[in-house]
Amino acid sequence: AITSWNPNLLISVTGGAQDFHCPPELEKRFKRGLAKAAKSTDAWIFTGGTNTGVMKLVGEAVRGTSFGSQIVTIGVTTWGIIKNREQLTVTNERKIVRDYETKEARSRRGAFLDPNHTHFLLVDDGTQYKYGKEIKFRADLEQKISERYREGSSTLPQICILVEGGPNSIKTLLETVKLGNPGLVIAGSGRSADVLAEAYRLSSPEEAINKDGERQTIRVLSENDKEELNVVVSKKFPNMKPEDKDKILCEIIELLNYDKLLTIYELNDSKEFESSAVSSTDTR
Repeated sequence: AITSWNPNLLISVTGGAQDFHCPPELEKRFKRGLAKAAKSTDAWIFTGGTNTGVMKLVGEAVRGTSFGSQIVTIGVTTWGIIKNREQLTVTNERKIVRDYETKEARSRRGAFLDPNHTHFLLVDDGTQYKYGKEIKFRADLEQKISERYREGSSTLPQICILVEGGPNSIKTLLETVKLGNPGLVIAGSGRSADVLAEAYRLSSPEEAINKDGERQTIRVLSENDKEELNVVVSKKFPNMKPEDKDKILCEIIELLNYDKLLTIYELNDSKEFESSAVSSTDTR
C-alpha cells in the first residue's frame, strides 16, 4: 500500500525507449539504488510508463524489492502509442476497473504499459503511434507538483536521471537544469549518457559571470575537444544527420554551463548510486 501522498523528492527518469544493453553490475547498482533512494526519501518516480527500455528497468527496480508497492511510480504516456489501449476504454460506468493484456496485441506497433508502475496518466492529443507527445505535459506536471508540495518559499526537490537515451534525452536534461533542477547522468549505460559523460571528461572548468552578474563555474570545450566529441557522437549515433549532430553538440555545450547541477555517476564511483542521487539534490 502507498504510505505517503506527500513526497519529499521527485525523481524523473529519462532515457532509452527501446530495450538496450547495460553492463550487469551497473544495472544492478541502478535498480538497487533507485529503489533505496525512493524509499528513504518518500520520493515519487516519474517515467514514460511503457514496458520497454529504461521505463521497464525502473519497473523491475521497484518490483525487485519487498517495499516496491509502497513506492509511487507514475508513468506518463501518450495514449496513441499504447498497445491494447481499447481495453482501457470505459464503456460501462459500472465497471471502471479494466483488465489489461500485456502479452498479446492486435498490432505490432506501439508499446505495452509497464505492469510494475503504480499509476498512469495517459495523454491523448489525437495522434497515433507518435512518441514523445507527452514530454511537455510531463515536464509541466512535475513542476506543478513540485510547487504544490513545497514548504515555505522553496519548491519540492526534483532530480532528472538520464540512463542511455536518444537525442531527445539530452534536450530533456537541458530543459530540467534550466529550471534549476539537478541532473544525474549514468555513464556507461549507452548513447546520450555516454556522450555527456565524455563531454564532461573532455571539458575544463572556468570561472564566468552569469546574466545576474554573479560568478559561477562552467565547463568549456576547446576546438580539439569539440572535434573529439564529434567523433564520439558519430559512433553512438551512426545514422544521425549532420544538422542533428550539430544540434546535439550545441545542447551539450549549453548543458556544460550548468556544471553545479550536473553529476556524472560511473561504475567505479566509491559512493553507492542512492547516495549520489540524494546528494545531487543538495546542489539546488
